[in-house]
Amino acid sequence: MKTIFSIIAIFTSLNFVAQDADPATEFWNTLQQYCGKAFEGYVVEAPPDDAFRGKKLIMHLRSCEEKVIKIPFFVGEDRSRTWIFSKENERIQLKHDHRHEDGTNDDVTMYGGTASNHGLPGLQV
Repeated sequence: MKTIFSIIAIFTSLNFVAQDADPATEFWNTLQQYCGKAFEGYVVEAPPDDAFRGKKLIMHLRSCEEKVIKIPFFVGEDRSRTWIFSKENERIQLKHDHRHEDGTNDDVTMYGGTASNHGLPGLQV
């Protein structure tokens, strides 16, 4: 009987130790760690007429607040895009703010969506 209680105590304590933040919060905290940093990329494979092909792609985690992270995304000299992540009720939302060169809204802007579940620490859908 003592062995059974010991095993239950071990599993119970492991459960409490293993309970970290929910996956959405872990994802959010990881994004926050990169605040102030920029990352460069390039298109690996795309159709021949793809507008991003051959251009330098840069994302810069420029603005990180408690519930909003803004990431300007540059495609060559085009600086019209900003990804806006927000977190509320353990869900992450992504909006795509697209503007003209003069700063006015593009006809298609602020589209995106909210994660349908908590996701994984490295993946939100």
